[in-house]
Amino acid sequence: MFYARNLINSVDKNAIRERNFKILVDTGSQFVDWLFRTIAKDLDCSIDTCDGNIIDAIHMDDYDFAIKLDANCEMIQLYSNSGQQVKDETMVALVSLICMKQDKTVDVVIPYTAPTVIERMAKAYQSNVVRSKTKRQAMMEEVIRIGDSDTRKTIERFQLYFDGLATIIGIMDLMAKENSELTALIEDIPKIYMSSRDIECPWTAKGRIMRTLIDNANKDDSHIELYEGIKINRDKGWALILPDPDEPLVRIYAEGTSEEYAEELSDFYEREIYKIKD
Repeated sequence: MFYARNLINSVDKNAIRERNFKILVDTGSQFVDWLFRTIAKDLDCSIDTCDGNIIDAIHMDDYDFAIKLDANCEMIQLYSNSGQQVKDETMVALVSLICMKQDKTVDVVIPYTAPTVIERMAKAYQSNVVRSKTKRQAMMEEVIRIGDSDTRKTIERFQLYFDGLATIIGIMDLMAKENSELTALIEDIPKIYMSSRDIECPWTAKGRIMRTLIDNANKDDSHIELYEGIKINRDKGWALILPDPDEPLVRIYAEGTSEEYAEELSDFYEREIYKIKD
């Protein structure tokens, strides 16, 4: 109950209550369901449980949005009132937007794989972006490191990033304050064109793949970054090739000025990895 009260006190309660949110929820446990309903009741929100296909269920009634939460409240899938699932990269940008609007003096932390449009957003809001390595632990450490002189603000920011319920409450807070639909908030974010894929790769081949890609990029005079994996920057986008530390995989992340170009970059480096690997 202390946790629930802390979340409720971190937002504009009156604005959310006046909005009378109607939300469709699919949770991974009875406890999470009870906890979210407890918070929602205090905020005068109506909650319906989804037992079937969440996208089909959204169209059955007039919901503000729908969410899927895992049993630990850490992973979240968000759906707009039209049934559109919010992509992972858009979710990162949405949470970043909330942070920028909450307090532009506190740095926004995003993973190295996040889209560059977030830097453009930060420029518009006169905020600063700090990129961290992609592992969840690395991001947590970075959020704590930059911190804030106000311990309460630091805790609220940490929860917004890493606690699914806090993320939802933060989104509701912004929607209520701006009297906006979720789709309108997402439309405020610049268009994001990203592609990602996993390539199976033996552990023994990972080093050779990375060395060869670096050599090839240097021969082409490409602008590369070696902060994590290898990031190859091009005029119309970038590709990040990142060996997975825990599984026999190499991951490709690409962003472009169009969806086609992002896919083209992914296709190119997938072919390159297979050539080196084989």
